[in-house]
Amino acid sequence: MLTLENITKSYFIGEESMRVLDSISITFPSTGFIGIKGESGCGKSTLLNIIASLEKADQGDVLFYNQVVDSQYLKKEITFISQNHDLVSSLTVKDNITIACKIAGINYSNSKLNNIAKTLDIETLLSYYPHQLSGGQKRRVSIARGILKDASILLADEPTGALHLSQAHEVMKLLQQQSHHRLVLIVSHDDDLLKEYCDDILVLEKGKLH
Repeated sequence: MLTLENITKSYFIGEESMRVLDSISITFPSTGFIGIKGESGCGKSTLLNIIASLEKADQGDVLFYNQVVDSQYLKKEITFISQNHDLVSSLTVKDNITIACKIAGINYSNSKLNNIAKTLDIETLLSYYPHQLSGGQKRRVSIARGILKDASILLADEPTGALHLSQAHEVMKLLQQQSHHRLVLIVSHDDDLLKEYCDDILVLEKGKLH
């Protein structure tokens, strides 16, 4: 379903080139909960960005059902929970949660939205604006948006950061449930959470996935 073919990416630090992804090739299953871990700065977030077509690889291709991805892929098939929340300051919490579905033309039910908001303990915040939220609340709004959009692939970059342990477990349980009908890829530094909830764990080291 999702295939990476020889994905390579380098960054320049001054005049020196540092390769963070080195000819990565892998095919992921259509469903399942897969964790990706590695040291800070090893390229985990870069890998998710390339999968989501938010960043371009220097070499290689991302394929979805054997077709090189295009702009419709990101719009329809990907939902992304990023580290920096990406909330729109002029929109309410509810509108921030539903905006990805509206852009993609994906239907959603209010009951599903309300259930997600209740599970993430933000049901009383739906009329609030991002500037009225704490960092942890913003993170949970971003998670709700990612879960509400019923895309084929859910990417989550450190989704449990800034959350209390009990909230982190709730988020991981939600993502695990989502993985029963779609592919969920999560980047995290929390080995314990990955081991408890993920089906498989990949390690990114020296540009390679193990």
